[in-house]
Amino acid sequence: MTARSTNTKNRAHHADLSKTFVEVENTETIWGSAFTALKMPNNATTANRGRLGAYTGAVGELAMGEYTGQQEPAIGAAFASAPLEEAIGNTGATEPPKASVYVGGRFYSKATVTDVTAITDQGKPVFLTDDDLPTLTAGTRIEPVGWLIKRHADNTADWYFFGPNARMAGMSVERLPLTAAPISLLTGVMDVAGNVLTGYPMPCSGIIVGLGYQPTVASTGAGGAIVNAELDGTNVTAGSVTVGVTAANAVVLYTAAATAGHYFSRGALLDLESDGGVAATGAGAAAHFFVDVIKLPGS
Repeated sequence: MTARSTNTKNRAHHADLSKTFVEVENTETIWGSAFTALKMPNNATTANRGRLGAYTGAVGELAMGEYTGQQEPAIGAAFASAPLEEAIGNTGATEPPKASVYVGGRFYSKATVTDVTAITDQGKPVFLTDDDLPTLTAGTRIEPVGWLIKRHADNTADWYFFGPNARMAGMSVERLPLTAAPISLLTGVMDVAGNVLTGYPMPCSGIIVGLGYQPTVASTGAGGAIVNAELDGTNVTAGSVTVGVTAANAVVLYTAAATAGHYFSRGALLDLESDGGVAATGAGAAAHFFVDVIKLPGS
């Protein structure tokens, strides 16, 4: 009989794969049960990349899951007997604090999810408010963090929080350029009520977040025309952008995320419509327009 090897170097460890410890970014405070984010390689703050912080929905964040209240002990130390209410980062410490977070996805039963009103809401993406409350309406945090499974009553539902791998492979926020040639921001275009772009075929299925534009030539005065989106001839509620005084190459975004009429299927036709407000001025002022969308899985 062959003796069993005592070499454990390559053996799998029996770990709780739904949780892991991640180093907290410097001076950041993460409270118990707060949703967290891994700061990605494109995060604006170089020192935070690869570290854990509070989830804000900003560019360069990957929503991870709730802080469990448990921190990784120093080498040779025992785990704390009671959960810690907060984790405070200190990257200069010999052993920087590491917080335990859920990463494998999580199911929430009969939870409060605002804006749930009908069975047809089942299957819709779930977002988080600035206070970490689940909702069906995208606010400042436009990244979907889960999906609605079952409605029990208005504002009460079962929902599933995605694991990071599901978010990276599924839903994503995309910026779709709408015009190869820039659209004039001047009199005769922006101050005329009606379409300034007609019949752009959407290349995926998703949800419109809002419109934006980037001038190729600065608009130097006046302005105030509001451009909104239409899908297959029906106005999208909110998500519009106001054409005003803008420097060349500066990105101008919608003032509020779209709230209704913003779901679309691949091939839906998008129009950009001016309300006929005051046009911009400035010789040759023109801009490329784009739309920010949440691309749905399978599209």
